[in-house]
Amino acid sequence: MTLTATERDLVDAASRWFDAHRAQFADELCKLLRYPSVSDESDPNPRPGAPYGPEVRRVFDHMLAKAGRDGLPTRDYTGHVMNTPSHMRMIE
Repeated sequence: MTLTATERDLVDAASRWFDAHRAQFADELCKLLRYPSVSDESDPNPRPGAPYGPEVRRVFDHMLAKAGRDGLPTRDYTGHVMNTPSHMRMIE
């Protein structure tokens, strides 16, 4: 597949951004991997907003906070699903 000049510029900008933020990215990934975020549906009366257990809720809260720090809007669908809609923009 051949990329257009604009697409090549975007790939190059993304590569430069990732290279400049590699340590930050690895640190964030390690933080996420430390959560024991395995679903626990054994509680017949789960806490509101935590239908899959408290550890999954902790991961949700971590990611919601991260998205907020990164300037992304968030929506939490009562602990079942969350999303962070964003618009494509050029990386500066």
